[in-house]
Amino acid sequence: MRVRLSLVGLFASACTILCVGATSAHADGVVIASGTKGGYYHAVARGLRVVLYNEYGIPTDVVASSGSMSNLAELGDPDSLVNVALAQADALESHLAAHPDFAENYVQIGDAGKECAFIVVPRSSGIDSLEDLTARDGQTISIGDTGSGAAITWANMTRLQTRLAKVKAVDQGTIEALLAIQSGQAASGPTAAMMVQRPMAVATPLEIVLQNGEDFALIPVVRADLPMSVRGTGSPVYTFEKTIIGFGRDKQVSVDTICTRALILAAKQKLSAAELDAIGKAVVTSRQFIMSGDR
Repeated sequence: MRVRLSLVGLFASACTILCVGATSAHADGVVIASGTKGGYYHAVARGLRVVLYNEYGIPTDVVASSGSMSNLAELGDPDSLVNVALAQADALESHLAAHPDFAENYVQIGDAGKECAFIVVPRSSGIDSLEDLTARDGQTISIGDTGSGAAITWANMTRLQTRLAKVKAVDQGTIEALLAIQSGQAASGPTAAMMVQRPMAVATPLEIVLQNGEDFALIPVVRADLPMSVRGTGSPVYTFEKTIIGFGRDKQVSVDTICTRALILAAKQKLSAAELDAIGKAVVTSRQFIMSGDR
């Protein structure tokens, strides 16, 4: 049965961003900047909170946020109570480029798994590649809210391949963008939509795309699209992979794309050595329940 986006109101509501100031958190203990309520980062942070309190007696608060860049800003702000944050590896590199002193103030506590970029276009558009997308004037791509993982990844992609800057990036929620694409609002809606997520996560916009194959198509991202895949640090920011998506479906789909990592970071100057040790152990304990590795 075809699944229409009009039936996913509950999911859209769950994905509404709720930004909570860190000043509402406890002054003592751990304060984790996560992400959108109901999202993967938020689930990881809540899992850590349970382990830190139940096994180590450390009071822990989880703060919802708009995404990686907001989390990194809070982590590096000496006046913020946030002392642990989740962020994409490419967002971390962008933050370090703008704030080199941050390198001395954080430590990577753990890795929360792989996240990959997925670019969606209307099935009827005839767009089969990034080259097709950039070959036409006036094209737009929805990249989610400012500071989101997709926004950061797209910004990095345009630096790696300057012709991508021809495509205008617009801040728009993923569900809203998919609705516009599905309803054929070519004049007012985006040409494409980009999301960054775990490949096999369920109950996500990507699942909606897969269930509505008559309306949506995924275009690949290959090495030729981003020839400078190694950044200034000398370490790879992205890997090029043929990624399998559609976890739990009878028929899975694969697409070539780029992937990065979800990182768990801590502010060294805001936590004691004992707290840092406990957080590291809590990451290992909670991984088996919350963090799905590279699925």
